[in-house]
Amino acid sequence: YVALRAVFGAGRTTVQQLARVASVEVLRSRSEGWPARAESLFTVFVVAAVFFGSSVGLFVVIDNMRVLGLWLKHFDRPLFQQIALAFSLTAPFFSYQIPMNLLFRTGSLVWVARRHYAFVAYSTFFASLSLAIKLLPIYLCLLVLAEIILSVSFFIPGREKTVLSGSHAGPAGLKTAAVCSLAIALLWLFAHQQSTQRFSVL
Repeated sequence: YVALRAVFGAGRTTVQQLARVASVEVLRSRSEGWPARAESLFTVFVVAAVFFGSSVGLFVVIDNMRVLGLWLKHFDRPLFQQIALAFSLTAPFFSYQIPMNLLFRTGSLVWVARRHYAFVAYSTFFASLSLAIKLLPIYLCLLVLAEIILSVSFFIPGREKTVLSGSHAGPAGLKTAAVCSLAIALLWLFAHQQSTQRFSVL
């Protein structure tokens, strides 16, 4: 878990750095009177972040403990695969940090804070529910759900008037992230099947 957290944490940090550049460039274009260019830049940065996060998830799934296994001396492969799938499915949604940075830079701190307070609340509820059920797969599924809800909340603004209002990049980014997550899930199933067949032969 710690090893996977480190890998995906590095991916999340990279997207954070990309989000800082994206927010500056998008707001600069808007301030110079180029809203269409700003929208295009926003879309490009979001898609780039989705594909980068997906690449991290795909690497972990396809690697299937080949490289990471050199780092870990003792590991439980089935457990590793379950946790890797959960983290990998959320990786394409790291791109929510781009609209989040835009909101920070435009002073919508209350808007951002409400989404994070809600994230803490339902994450706590999911953790308590998983603790009562005492099934790791349930917790991992709820962990994925919590991350996706957080991402969706930034890409689809509510009634509040924000810098993201009227933008079409959000729905497009979510669709791209959903497709990438589906591709990761299919590759995970293939890698899991191949691993199971290999051990059954041995």
